[in-house]
Amino acid sequence: MRIWTLIPLVTALACGSDGGSGGGQSAGEKACKDFEAKLTQCQLVASGTCDTNEPCVAECAAKADCTQLTENPPTGSYLSCVAACSGAGPDDFICKDGKAFVKKAGVCDGQFQCLDGSDEAGCSKDAGAG
Repeated sequence: MRIWTLIPLVTALACGSDGGSGGGQSAGEKACKDFEAKLTQCQLVASGTCDTNEPCVAECAAKADCTQLTENPPTGSYLSCVAACSGAGPDDFICKDGKAFVKKAGVCDGQFQCLDGSDEAGCSKDAGAG
């Protein structure tokens, strides 16, 4: 079973430029500008740069509430959005540590795909046997 790694959390991102005049900006530039505004609103400081060629995670952060941006691991709609940016489907299992996701068939299959073991937590002992 393949495990998918999530995109790094956006609290380590920031915009690389001030966005210029704002007219005619790309989707990535808009996402980064919106993310930068969210950081300011939440009184957070970023430690990296926002990739304008990969706007999905920045868009997730811009839509998240401030609490979600500071949780470690992240939870709720923000985590689901970031996972979707990495290719997770709505039925996929997001590891409890928020660092990866597992396809539904890999949950309770007797093999640990999540580094934290959360994909097998709470499973009956004969799950996956059959």
